[in-house]
Amino acid sequence: MGLILASTSAIRRQMLDAAGVAYEARKPEVDEDSIKGLFSDASEIASKLATAKACSVDASDWAIGSDSVVS
Repeated sequence: MGLILASTSAIRRQMLDAAGVAYEARKPEVDEDSIKGLFSDASEIASKLATAKACSVDASDWAIGSDSVVS
């Protein structure tokens, strides 16, 4: 079983590397602006973006999506 990191973030890769986690990074295909336009709460935006990113990668195994919003 493999782990897919649905992110191009260097910081997120560094976090998994530091934890000794084996993973493959893939670029998520998500229109972030359209999702951001649907919600006003910062934590809800981050949660919806993270979910969309994880669901956007072609993964037959586990996928992690992550996002942060500065408000």
